[in-house]
Amino acid sequence: MEYFIIIGISLVLVLFVHQVKLAINRTKQNTKTKIQANIYSREFTITKSHPKYEGENVEYVSIGKDGIATIKTLYSGEILEAKENAFFTGKDYGSHGLQLISVSYDEQKMLLKRYLPVDTEVE
Repeated sequence: MEYFIIIGISLVLVLFVHQVKLAINRTKQNTKTKIQANIYSREFTITKSHPKYEGENVEYVSIGKDGIATIKTLYSGEILEAKENAFFTGKDYGSHGLQLISVSYDEQKMLLKRYLPVDTEVE
């Protein structure tokens, strides 16, 4: 009789632990889904007279008459170019981390948009 009680209690404990593990996994999945659904982006302007923007790691280099904007990344020192609505592609921002939104040759200014890298995980 005592063996049946011990076996019964053991089965109840095993089922309880299994349910707790399932609940923890569901919570982790829901948290990651919520975080991945948030897309971080920030727009900022740099110009010939103000070549840097506080908190960003790029520096204005030039804007050509053809509308091609040239910047320098301050992490690796890369010189990158892009046309309006295109992305600057390089080591520091990957292929979709920094976009040239608009450019003005006459005013020598460019509007940039920085995105949180896709492979970044925040928990």
